[in-house]
Amino acid sequence: MKTGIIVNARATRIKRARWFLWRLMAKTSGKILWKITNEVNEIKPALDEFSSKGVEHLLICGGDGSVQKVLTEIILRFGDEWRPAILHVPGGATNVLSKNMNMDEGPVMIIRRYIKKVIEKGKEPFIHYSNVLKIEDERLKFPIYGITFTNGIAFELTRRYLELTPGMRSTMRVVYSAIAEFIASTMRGEGPKSNYFRRIPVKIIIDGNEYPYKEVLISLATILPNPLMWFRPFYNSNGIPGEGFYFLANSMENKEILKNLFQLLTGRLPGTKSYNGIANEVLITTKDGYAVDGEVVPFESMTTLKITKGPVIKFISV
Repeated sequence: MKTGIIVNARATRIKRARWFLWRLMAKTSGKILWKITNEVNEIKPALDEFSSKGVEHLLICGGDGSVQKVLTEIILRFGDEWRPAILHVPGGATNVLSKNMNMDEGPVMIIRRYIKKVIEKGKEPFIHYSNVLKIEDERLKFPIYGITFTNGIAFELTRRYLELTPGMRSTMRVVYSAIAEFIASTMRGEGPKSNYFRRIPVKIIIDGNEYPYKEVLISLATILPNPLMWFRPFYNSNGIPGEGFYFLANSMENKEILKNLFQLLTGRLPGTKSYNGIANEVLITTKDGYAVDGEVVPFESMTTLKITKGPVIKFISV
């Protein structure tokens, strides 16, 4: 079993753990192929070397955005010729994929556990099989392959979180301040002052059926049952779906949202004026911003997005 590790040296948690990681790299360089990257353009040659040397397990040490960039490069560059199993080592500002795999420790601890279990003891890690998302933006030359697509409130909250020092304290600060503002303004009969709860004009078609509302508070596509740091919104979520992907679009009025807020946030209520379930193809026409795995995509003009199932990827948990 050949293992490669690609480390985003600029990722938030990697900076904090750099000394320990570099020591671990020195100790294991005879057993594992390590590549340290500082720029996006360094991913391609690293993957070329891993592919040529037959790497079967690829550890991506960075945030969700690092996983998205590496996944996209692997699929576009190698197609079906080389498709290693992926282990997300949580090293970034957002590490939602690793959290859904029940791996919430620091990056050094995760890598050490992998080494002990797989390399030293020769045990097979647990493998999750899942289609990733394929996001096609008519303005972009190539598709993006990733885990979670967001716009509306989820996009705005993610963008605000990334402006702060990453961590649970920043998460609570962003989320609870937004919820408090929403509750206060709704009870006063006013619209929220920030952009968090602004309705976004969209046209959405879900598996050939037009979504009946022209504005949404949020739309969200993901392969994860718990797609964001703050809430688990899917009514019938049951792990990583075997077919399709989770999709949510919500156009409820503020007063009704407030009345059912925590049931909506925890997936105990699908919501009215909403879609909450599994989809295989979603078309979204919008001029507002969106993000894929926390990575903001330019949004200066109207565009149509096509979200479908991408190829099956093997995800490792240890």
